[in-house]
Amino acid sequence: MADKSLQILVWTKDELTKSLERMRARRLARNSGRRRPPASLSSAVGRVDMNDQPQITVRRATSYPDRFRAYEVKLDDIPVGSVRVRGALTVPVSPGKHSLLLRIDWCGSPRIDFEARPGEQLVFECGSSLAGWRLLLGLFYIIFRTKQYLWLRRAV
Repeated sequence: MADKSLQILVWTKDELTKSLERMRARRLARNSGRRRPPASLSSAVGRVDMNDQPQITVRRATSYPDRFRAYEVKLDDIPVGSVRVRGALTVPVSPGKHSLLLRIDWCGSPRIDFEARPGEQLVFECGSSLAGWRLLLGLFYIIFRTKQYLWLRRAV
């Protein structure tokens, strides 16, 4: 009797170990594909001289609400990196029309459409809309204005 219950316990432990390994493998596979640059980015490197390749830079201002969190930067709806407080992210892009937006959890910024020309350096600034007295409206922004929780604009 004791041997049977021991076998069941060992079998359960082995199955649990296999299940955990499968879950880890799935998570690694899912996360490894998440940070790849867009296909247009890799194909542009071969066609365009590196001196002529346009770049975008996203600079983040200091803001109180999200100071310990990173904003995910999406170029053409593909995550290309993240930017932290007082940080910057520079990404080479292919010439042509693109869209840029930021995400943090389920909130984000409005989408900005822009055109990148060869050799051009585009700079964008971003931050949280919850500054000053708007900090009191945090719940309102989280529930009703999710696409305006972050601001994103082209630097002058």
